[in-house]
Amino acid sequence: KLTFVKNKESKIMNYEAQTTEAEKRFQAAMEDDFNIPEALAVIFGSINEINPKIWELGKKSAKSIAKWIKEKLAIFGIELAMPKIPLKIKLFVRKRELFRGSQQFAQADALRKQIEALGYTIEDLPRGPFVWPTESYND
Repeated sequence: KLTFVKNKESKIMNYEAQTTEAEKRFQAAMEDDFNIPEALAVIFGSINEINPKIWELGKKSAKSIAKWIKEKLAIFGIELAMPKIPLKIKLFVRKRELFRGSQQFAQADALRKQIEALGYTIEDLPRGPFVWPTESYND
């Protein structure tokens, strides 16, 4: 979801200090005889702290946090990849948004069910619909 944030930077919601603190805790864990469980706990703890406030982030902060998370996970051979959403699903999502915009909620709900039946879930976010495969995917 961090790649979906498009807000302008806010002086109030600057997460550089939080990322810096997480980096210190991560490095301390790794220097403690490669305490991998603690290092992973730092990464996922940071994700849990940021997630409820994600839509308050500015685009630059979101990009910086996403980069930090990806870099740290890559150390352990964990790669995050965005799934490829098929064109058919994207078209259904756009059509659903048009229905929602014109308050045709029965049609929008029917499209949601159709999209879900095809193996995708939709989360309505402040920046628009977020579509994700329901099951694990392979690139």
